[in-house]
Amino acid sequence: MSRPLIGVLLLALALRIGTAIAFDGRTFSADEAHWQRMAESLWQGGLQSAEAGFFRPPLYPLFVAWIYGTLGYEPLAVRLLQAVLSAATCLVPFALARSTYGERAGLYAALLTACHPLFIFFSGVFMAETLLLLCTGLALWCVQRVVDQSNIPNAVGLGIILGLGALCKPVLLVWVPLLFVMLWRAGAKNRTRGVGHMAVVFLTLVITIVPWTLRNKEVSGHFVPISTNLGINLLVGHEPSATGRYSDDADYWQMFREIARGEEDPVLRDALVARHVLRGMVAQPLRTVRLAAIKVVSLWIPFGQDPSIIRVTVLGLMGISVLLLGAIGLWHMRHSFVCWSALSLLVALTGVHALFFAHIRFRLPIDLALIAPIACWLADAMSRGERCEST
Repeated sequence: MSRPLIGVLLLALALRIGTAIAFDGRTFSADEAHWQRMAESLWQGGLQSAEAGFFRPPLYPLFVAWIYGTLGYEPLAVRLLQAVLSAATCLVPFALARSTYGERAGLYAALLTACHPLFIFFSGVFMAETLLLLCTGLALWCVQRVVDQSNIPNAVGLGIILGLGALCKPVLLVWVPLLFVMLWRAGAKNRTRGVGHMAVVFLTLVITIVPWTLRNKEVSGHFVPISTNLGINLLVGHEPSATGRYSDDADYWQMFREIARGEEDPVLRDALVARHVLRGMVAQPLRTVRLAAIKVVSLWIPFGQDPSIIRVTVLGLMGISVLLLGAIGLWHMRHSFVCWSALSLLVALTGVHALFFAHIRFRLPIDLALIAPIACWLADAMSRGERCEST
């Protein structure tokens, strides 16, 4: 590991540890409290805890419960370990960019990841985003390994990481079909072997998820592959006053209860709400399409509903900058599989959130996927500039 890379990692770690300490004892959303309650239920009641439920995916609460089981109830320890994982995530864009455009591109990618404001912020809060970023980055790296050397161990590794990513946020499952298309195209010289390795990826992914599915069946009596939050996510994006973004002023849970009509079973309740919202979407197709367009724009140009004009402006300009530079970087790397794996992830996540709703935190995996292409374009531009100066 080079000294510049060590310096970048230490910078990333220092920024994140400072954030962890500054955020200790603070809560920024109701979601944090819910993640915390689920983790505490798993810590105190074990995997079969009915209180933990199955509304949210389990990987992050299990991670927090493991820390509490090892160190006792130490929220700061959770934040500090998240700081370490977030800093370590810098290695993934570094590896992807270095494999394509060399050490300089890798260092640029690591530095961009280290200093990304949203990566730093979410490393200090009790939400699944830090684990999601790590899983997403490792998945992109594993995809590249499968392309470079298609064999069963690499396919198994990719399947495990995709399974863990799905247990962190099931939206990553939408990426899998597009990813398989990319892998199939990459293995044009030996399609039969490539299809076999994709089957290994899929089987390993399923095996990774199945233990939690069996746990959900034992606790709920229903087949719940990962979680039961489809209904509420659809409702946020399509309720009568929906704007495409999450609104702090809307009482989504009251709407949810009214639609569920007193149903007590959480699995059946979620299914009732999901069916109700889907029927409304089909009945008003033009409204559904209009809201989807608004969500896509809000996702890519995140001038959000924040009381601080400064934060709104900074986040909006940052979102536009990443979008523009990312598009340039993707075009610059259009002959590399790093480009196509990143692009397939972007398409999948954009589609998911066009269906649900837009939020600034949904940009995190997208930005991570764009960092390597941006860094490669910057490194190439710097190299061309230096060559011009020397002539």
